[in-house]
Amino acid sequence: FESKRRSFGAPSSTRPPLRGPKGDKGNPGAAGPSGATGTSVRAYGAEGNGVANDSAAITAALASGAAHVTFPAGTYKIGSAVTGSAAGQLVTFEPGAVLVVTPGVGLDFSGDRMRIVTPIVRIDAASSSTFTAFTVSGDSSVVTDPYFLVNADVPNCTLLKLQGDHVVAWRAALLDVGK
Repeated sequence: FESKRRSFGAPSSTRPPLRGPKGDKGNPGAAGPSGATGTSVRAYGAEGNGVANDSAAITAALASGAAHVTFPAGTYKIGSAVTGSAAGQLVTFEPGAVLVVTPGVGLDFSGDRMRIVTPIVRIDAASSSTFTAFTVSGDSSVVTDPYFLVNADVPNCTLLKLQGDHVVAWRAALLDVGK
């Protein structure tokens, strides 16, 4: 009797690298659903240094049509509205990737069947304005393990808003990291 081994995907070293308009600055070797290649927000110019406003680069990566968009480790400042609306897109946050949301500005993932995995959202400026930090509104979309770090008094902030048909959040957590 001879058994045959089956391979269920190429090893990460042989997967095609992530590409974007500025070359391969992202997460080489990562692949999206069904082996489709994706892109990194860094390939679109996001710096992830916590100082630069990365909103335009993140919006461009989400609008690129890539099946898989990754956020490598870094601190991504969101200084203006960010919208992702590509149907079926997978958005993943690698360990150490944090989104810093400016009060009054938020992220809106409105594509149907989007999957958002392990976002860490930090709000560290006091605000009395009313705003929503993170919205998932596409039908049949899922956000898994979202973490919200609050470093100030934001009494009128909705941290996570789910709207649409069959929108689910799994294991959401809030951590007050002090003032």
